[in-house]
Amino acid sequence: MSEAAVSANIARTTAYAWRETDPEFASAWDDAIEAAADALEGEAWRRAVTGTERPIIWKGEVTGTVREYSDRLLECLLRAHRPEKFRERYQVQVAADTASLAERLERARERLRAARDESGESGPRTDRFKRGDDTP
Repeated sequence: MSEAAVSANIARTTAYAWRETDPEFASAWDDAIEAAADALEGEAWRRAVTGTERPIIWKGEVTGTVREYSDRLLECLLRAHRPEKFRERYQVQVAADTASLAERLERARERLRAARDESGESGPRTDRFKRGDDTP
């Protein structure tokens, strides 16, 4: 966005203000974003499928080239265009025994009360635990 504002000889804030207030400008903005995304996707496709030539250098001299492909970009393109087949699948199962959690919490509160009683701490913060009032 900064480069586009400089090219148009306007402040970035002006461009953002126009985007908020001028529907035609906002539409042109969105079209420009889509065109840029299409160009990026095309470049990703080229690097993944056609590959790029990397020079082989030996003793400071280019002695040849090797074509390299981007497996990572290929994975991204497959996930984007065939998500039903290539998306990452996560299965999370949570089995919470709320009764045992409540019991563990109560035992921890009892240990805290006992530790405070042993240390002789008192005051509003510790008194509520002595009373059994565990709410803040």
